[in-house]
Amino acid sequence: MDAQVSLEKMTFADRDEFNRKSIAENIIKLLDADVDFCPMVIDGGWGTGKTEFCRKLINLIKEQDAQRQASAQETAARAPQTAAGAADDAMPGDAASQPAADESRPAAAQAAPLPPKRAIIYLDAFASETVDDPLLCILAAIRAEFPEEKKKEISRKALPVMKTLGKVAGKAAFAHLFKQDLEDVSEELAEAAREGADALVEQTVDKLLDQYADAQGNIDALKEVIAKAAEARPILFFIDELDRCRPDVALSILELVKHVFDVPGVKFVFVANMQQLKAVIRKRYGQDVDADVYLEKFVKFSFTLPKTFGYLFSEDCAFALLENFGKEHSIVIFYDRRTYIYKMINYIIKNNKITLRGVENIIRNIKIFLSLKGKNYFKNKYDGYVFVDLVSIFMFTFDKQLAYQFAYGSPKKGDVEKFFGPITDAEDDIFYEVIKSFYITSKNDNEEINRYREIEHFFAKRFPPPSLVFKIIKENILLLNFAGQIHG
Repeated sequence: MDAQVSLEKMTFADRDEFNRKSIAENIIKLLDADVDFCPMVIDGGWGTGKTEFCRKLINLIKEQDAQRQASAQETAARAPQTAAGAADDAMPGDAASQPAADESRPAAAQAAPLPPKRAIIYLDAFASETVDDPLLCILAAIRAEFPEEKKKEISRKALPVMKTLGKVAGKAAFAHLFKQDLEDVSEELAEAAREGADALVEQTVDKLLDQYADAQGNIDALKEVIAKAAEARPILFFIDELDRCRPDVALSILELVKHVFDVPGVKFVFVANMQQLKAVIRKRYGQDVDADVYLEKFVKFSFTLPKTFGYLFSEDCAFALLENFGKEHSIVIFYDRRTYIYKMINYIIKNNKITLRGVENIIRNIKIFLSLKGKNYFKNKYDGYVFVDLVSIFMFTFDKQLAYQFAYGSPKKGDVEKFFGPITDAEDDIFYEVIKSFYITSKNDNEEINRYREIEHFFAKRFPPPSLVFKIIKENILLLNFAGQIHG
């Protein structure tokens, strides 16, 4: 993939190692269909590439919309010629046919009206959290998609809604406006009655009803103007990182979308880790709440980005990303599947359940390492030495505790074996010997010497001797940590 391509501009043509374009195409078919399925959720665990998929999906929609517009414009441009041709084909002396030819002109010219140009909006909810007003963020994003006059109209209708919501502090806003309990009303009435003020009871009721009527009226007016604007420019709104927001912000967004922005022509797609979102709900309302039932009020359809892609599991896909990086930077052991070192790196990825985001982190740290060591550092180095370098970067990225042991003490056998993971195939016995190189330091131990000779023979003298393994890892970890304290 071109290093200059930003995430915002990334397309499936730039990279699609996991064959997700077909998933995006199916989503687009659903978005274009006359089916009421929004708000929908694109679900996936952290590190599964949801944000990248969302960005690619948006760009694919824009690409297809542009093609559709161009095709419609081309058809419209040909329409007058088609009408003229139809008139010329009519017989001059045939009076009966003449009106039909005349009528064909406007019919042909209007046969292919241009489809409305869709507004596609992306909002990073977590990044927007600092604004502390989800309504403002969503309204501003929608307003930006329309001409100046329409912007002013949306602003005029939005102001009373924002003022109304502002009267009720934070968490209580939607409870007050949309789901005011009879219990709450009863408490206020009871308090007023205890004070012996019957008139105050009536005033309290009137005030509550007036507030609700005003709020609902203002919201209806805002919904009406947005719906009218969406007739000319339908809105497709993606809200990403919802699960990373504070509970009050995440739930406010859900409630806003349902109560304020549920209008014709506006479709919302959330991108979130549903399990984490359910945890947010339970944190807000208590562990006994049924989070699934709660979400049903706000989400009509959801699907999970698959953990397998064809025959590949998620860890395989993560390694596929690393393979591509290896090819781009000539790190042979990342993509030469014939080598045992390739298999060992694959073991490390699977054992540590490294996600796509995790691989992006390791790639970033490799780039940092090469920036400090020199971009050609891996060139002309023996595979065994490169492997030890890469293991140290993996440790620094994913196991700070083990990295600390190498940098400032002695690595423990159990921690080393836990990092590499269990190896059960009898044919992979050599792996055991390699792993031992990372926790056996004695130069005089006969068993250690014999073991190293076996490794040395297997790697054709291209694996560092025991004392050097520890030296390489320690130097690399300190380098990546800029020789400072490592915080796990």
